[in-house]
Amino acid sequence: MTSSKTKRRGPRIVVRRSGIHGRGVFARRLIREDETVCEYNGEIISETEVARRYPEDMGGLNHTFAFGVEHDYNIDGGGAKGNIARWINHSCGPNCDTYEQDKRIYVRAIRDIRPSEELFYDYAIEAGERLTEAVKARRPCCCGAKKCRGTVLVPTPKPKKKKRRPSAGQREGVEPATLSSTPSQCGHPHTSRSSAPSPSTSCTATRLCASMRPRHHTAENAQCLITYSAAIQGFNEAAASHRGKPPWAICWG
Repeated sequence: MTSSKTKRRGPRIVVRRSGIHGRGVFARRLIREDETVCEYNGEIISETEVARRYPEDMGGLNHTFAFGVEHDYNIDGGGAKGNIARWINHSCGPNCDTYEQDKRIYVRAIRDIRPSEELFYDYAIEAGERLTEAVKARRPCCCGAKKCRGTVLVPTPKPKKKKRRPSAGQREGVEPATLSSTPSQCGHPHTSRSSAPSPSTSCTATRLCASMRPRHHTAENAQCLITYSAAIQGFNEAAASHRGKPPWAICWG
């Protein structure tokens, strides 16, 4: 009688000698695109501890098993808590990538991986300095990909410039006024929304005192409102006593 138990397929990946560098991780069976291969396990350590365990050799080759998740939160896969993921080599033309979920790192296939094919992902270690040939030589890459960078390092992203906060008028959708470069009929430039006053209209109290008018009626410009109102009243009285005279007479008395 045939047993109904399903035959165990064994692990999907295995450690073998790599043709690129030291040990490597290979697929034992077909791994489909977007399939999670394994988690990167290890001890959680700080930036200070990373520097202590993996000091930078300025004149030789460097390596690390510390996987940075965020500032002061690194997974060191080189100790007893590490697993098979630490032996996955770097390539500039990888067949895997990594993703983070709840501060845990997972390796994922970005295309179908055939049995006996070695697994790679791009380490993309930020250089922290200008990428000179000497800096690249401290962490070289031997993947042999067509677009090999020659190093596992990548340039450190530049900090984003802070965007200037819009003015109050821009936040409220108010178009900023511009100072007319052409004098009005009374000889005074006025604050207006165009480069020059309309030739079909004479100088009115509104245009004469436009530069005194506050754009936003708040407690801070209450005095400006009083001054503006007084100016309009004075102009109206002057206009009433100069009926029939040209506009310049009203402005200049």
